[in-house]
Amino acid sequence: MKEKVYVLDTNIILQNLQNLYKISDNKTNHIVIPETVLLELEDKKKLTNELGFYSREFARLLAKMKIKELDYKTGFKVVKLYDDDININIISKDRYDTSIEQIHISESNDKRIIEVASIAQEYFKGCQTIFLSLDVYARTFALFKRIKTETLHDDKSTVPKFNFLKSLKLDSSLFNSLENKDIKLVDDNYEIENFSYSFESDDGNIEYATIVNGKIDILKESDFKTLNIKPVNLKQKLFCKAILSNMFDFL
Repeated sequence: MKEKVYVLDTNIILQNLQNLYKISDNKTNHIVIPETVLLELEDKKKLTNELGFYSREFARLLAKMKIKELDYKTGFKVVKLYDDDININIISKDRYDTSIEQIHISESNDKRIIEVASIAQEYFKGCQTIFLSLDVYARTFALFKRIKTETLHDDKSTVPKFNFLKSLKLDSSLFNSLENKDIKLVDDNYEIENFSYSFESDDGNIEYATIVNGKIDILKESDFKTLNIKPVNLKQKLFCKAILSNMFDFL
């Protein structure tokens, strides 16, 4: 079975940043981000709506990633980035065949993105290159270049199910070492949308925690000492802890 290379259109990132992790599938697939996608995301970073939120989240993701390699080829360059969960290849052409027309800038950008998809097809020879976009016109441009296309199969009108508080059975002897521990060492089935945990032991001990950058942050009464009105129930406490932290964004 061929390895897959997914070249992403801007709208894939703007729909939901979690799409990247689903597409990566634990690093079994290659992800390519064309330079033009970065430029389109940069233009949207200052927006106060959902598009601006995901643009800023993507910028934060890139800032945290490490550089694996800078590959300079004739006519194009590849910046290879990685972290524990995902590999990203950013490709830039030295000279594009498509000139930018201000009155048709969206179409011009689409065609430049497809140019990079064609390069990815050659660069990752032996793999199956797929252009992923929500835009039917962009996918059509890709088909003209004989590039396989797909769209996301999920529908944003369907509300995803989020497990706000995940319960996990643990031996009580482990409770004292939970603070700042990598959640993946405790929960093999951890997913990035698992925001908070209830760690429970058979002898009745319970610890609650949020997950920050993959680390366990135990819920403590001292978290709320600066508040005049203290949260009462568990969900209020977890939500307040997130608000007080600078590690979470809210829509």
